[in-house]
Amino acid sequence: MMRSNKIHSICFIASIIGFLLLSASFLLMPIGLEWEIQGSNLITYLAGLLFWFGLLLGVLFQIIVSIQRKNYYKRNKTAFLNSKQPRLGLISFFQNKKAKVFDVLAGVTLAGVAISIILTDARGYVCYVFIALFTFSFCAHCIYNGKNYYFIKNKESIKKTLRKKRAKSSD
Repeated sequence: MMRSNKIHSICFIASIIGFLLLSASFLLMPIGLEWEIQGSNLITYLAGLLFWFGLLLGVLFQIIVSIQRKNYYKRNKTAFLNSKQPRLGLISFFQNKKAKVFDVLAGVTLAGVAISIILTDARGYVCYVFIALFTFSFCAHCIYNGKNYYFIKNKESIKKTLRKKRAKSSD
């Protein structure tokens, strides 16, 4: 029981780290362009590697948690029926405190992207900083508003509710 919660938490943290690496790749892109002009592609390759590795890591661990969540609900059909099922994280907003922070941050950084592109003609490093921040905050928005995060944080309360219902039905 405690083991599965730990696995879910590890997968969740690995997913966040993956999306952080994905976002960090944007910070290397303008540096890679400068190095490319000087004849070295090392930073460009590193940025590409970080992008794809981060994306793969982030998505893969979200899929693992999603499969575990679905399997849990298959084994415990009453848990599925008795729990509030949130919508897809992409289209949900302000579902919890962490989600509120990243929802607001995603909006602010999106505005920062637009303003920095207009003011610097998309040539300034600040554009890449805002793109990296927006990418990470958008990924975090999707995660913290999503079904997997709800499942991880509410799994114990779902189990308690099931135990109470089973106790009432056995009386």
